[in-house]
Amino acid sequence: MPDIYDFIKELAVFELEYIDSYDNYHCLNSYVKRVNDDHILISPPQKNNLAHNLPDGQEINIIFKTENGTFSAVSNVMNKQLDSMSGLRISFPYNSQFTERREFLRVPLNLKVEVIKYFDKTYMNMETFNIQTRNISGSGLCYLSDSPLDNYYDVHCNIYLNYEKEPVSIRAEHIYSKKVKINNEKTYLTAISFAGISEEDVSRLVKTCFKYQIDNRSKNFED
Repeated sequence: MPDIYDFIKELAVFELEYIDSYDNYHCLNSYVKRVNDDHILISPPQKNNLAHNLPDGQEINIIFKTENGTFSAVSNVMNKQLDSMSGLRISFPYNSQFTERREFLRVPLNLKVEVIKYFDKTYMNMETFNIQTRNISGSGLCYLSDSPLDNYYDVHCNIYLNYEKEPVSIRAEHIYSKKVKINNEKTYLTAISFAGISEEDVSRLVKTCFKYQIDNRSKNFED
């Protein structure tokens, strides 16, 4: 199986994401300028032709998208290089992960979700129930329940993030509900994708997943 290092070469394009000191999530574009013995030199990360100034020591995720899936890994900003080949020095990546045919990394984060199931096109007859996510990404989620998601005309969800008052409200597309056995008990694993969601809400979900990764890396380091 390919490794992320197979894609770290000169002129390779990638995405860089981080959370700044104001708790804002950023996803930027960059490319590899040179691979050296002790660091990687990249072009100044930018978004909409505006360069971002990342502080030394900033933890980042670097993301390489391929035909077969997405490689992501953790890196750290070392310092700026100001000579004939200027750019940003970053450390060699670690904690590499591969997600097959997924645009967003899925994390095992438990969030409260209000599911609204509409029975007909009038959107007057409905059923509302709460679930807890088993895992979630910027494009979909899974949850466990006693019954499958069926007999509906349309489904909407309100996803409650741990650090925000306003939920992410989306229109859901049902992927599957299948029987599974967990701890010798039969239940249903339901997967849905986000069919109607704003770019702002996608960023809120991706930020939540990214914060989960950072928090868990910190806990593992302390342990």
